[in-house]
Amino acid sequence: MHWLPLTALLVAAWGASTWSQTPAQQVRLISAAPAETAVVVGLNASAMYAGIALGTALGGVLLPSGPAVAFAVHAALTVAALAYLAATRRHR
Repeated sequence: MHWLPLTALLVAAWGASTWSQTPAQQVRLISAAPAETAVVVGLNASAMYAGIALGTALGGVLLPSGPAVAFAVHAALTVAALAYLAATRRHR
């Protein structure tokens, strides 16, 4: 039971950090295409929900494989996402 307060704190920090980026991302999208506000915000929400669904499906598939495989796949996807981010970054 001594892990419960730490777990609650970490879950609260994870929730705040995960969802606090959405408003900033929407402002950036609206600034990029002000005439298409509804479209860009809608596409952004759709992409977020698709990512949540794909992540949940992948987690369900990897769950029987054990934590080592799940962490390895997670690390590989993280490296791929960072490589994509670095390759598509625009400098001002």
